[in-house]
Amino acid sequence: MIKISPETITKKNIDNLREWLADYPRLTQYTEVQNFETHFADWLKTKNAVFVNSGSSAILLALSALREVRPLKKVIVPAVSWATDVSSLLHLGIEPIFCDSSIDDLNMDIGKLEQLFVDHQPDAIISISVMGLAPNMREITRLCDKYCTTLIEDCCEGIGTQINGQKLGTFGAISVFSMYYSHQASSIEGGIVVTNDDNMADIVRSMREHGWLRTCSLKYQQSKPLIYGKSMDAIGGLFTFYHPGFNMRNTDLNAFLATEQLSGIDAVIRQRDSHLRLYMKHIKAKGLWVPTISDDSEIVSALGYPMLVKNRDMLYAHLKAEGIESRPLIAGNITRQPFLISKCRHVDLPVADIIHDNGIYLPLHQDMTDSDVLHVVETVLEVAEKL
Repeated sequence: MIKISPETITKKNIDNLREWLADYPRLTQYTEVQNFETHFADWLKTKNAVFVNSGSSAILLALSALREVRPLKKVIVPAVSWATDVSSLLHLGIEPIFCDSSIDDLNMDIGKLEQLFVDHQPDAIISISVMGLAPNMREITRLCDKYCTTLIEDCCEGIGTQINGQKLGTFGAISVFSMYYSHQASSIEGGIVVTNDDNMADIVRSMREHGWLRTCSLKYQQSKPLIYGKSMDAIGGLFTFYHPGFNMRNTDLNAFLATEQLSGIDAVIRQRDSHLRLYMKHIKAKGLWVPTISDDSEIVSALGYPMLVKNRDMLYAHLKAEGIESRPLIAGNITRQPFLISKCRHVDLPVADIIHDNGIYLPLHQDMTDSDVLHVVETVLEVAEKL
């Protein structure tokens, strides 16, 4: 059996966790969370990282925090995205504007994107790295600057993808990552919000934990009016809420695992990049569709290997019969998902429709060897004439 995702958390990680637990540490959010946040921000080369309970919570929290300081009425989102990118907008009363995909790299079609800026004057745009493939960040940032639009990056599928020495997640005003079990690095469940804006980071921290200011910077705390007494430490101040928050905290146990995973993430990313290019070399040789990787993409932290085929159901069944797992290309055309059909007006998204009907992704991860990759390729090519 070749699984779609690896056993991300290793036996060594679990042994180290057992040793840490033997000292009976505090398990709720505390010093391990702070330690991981510091290490992740250093690794990504950003000023602030805020650890939360999932990538889905991270995008909802990021949007909610942004809305505290600027209007968010319309937001462009890729038509090929994840459910919670769009559901977060709906929960907040924000209108999603859908951008069709590029048939080359599955990300937003830059040619169509600018027209959406002109037609809708969006307040923000969510850029998503489908399967870890890098969007055209040069053009996306240019358009955001030209139209004074806030850039939000959803890097949940592309942690570590690098363009000209710069990692995804460092181009936007605020960005989010996932550390779910099947992803490149895992804390079992987990997400991260990152930003270079110190004020925004404090709003995110506050809203992560109900809206109080306990983990915010001293500067931010001192900028707020004292409601009780002369100190934030006055008894009434302990339960004073300055933002309409959530409870999206993670735990020190999850943060311990996250730090463990971070120590080996660069090797994992290099392995995934190598497997992606091995897949592409052999599948392209047979004339099948392969994703376009720009010359700027130095490292692609691929979540899986994407394919567009004419007979997806047949390929899925063939792979399954041979013990190889596969999945649809994330949510496909998100506007065709049941939760959204009755909530948004119809938009013509022809390339997203192709991805919806014909997209599939294959196993690609660090537990696989080159021989495993070639075995999957050979299994696909057995039915190549029907694809």
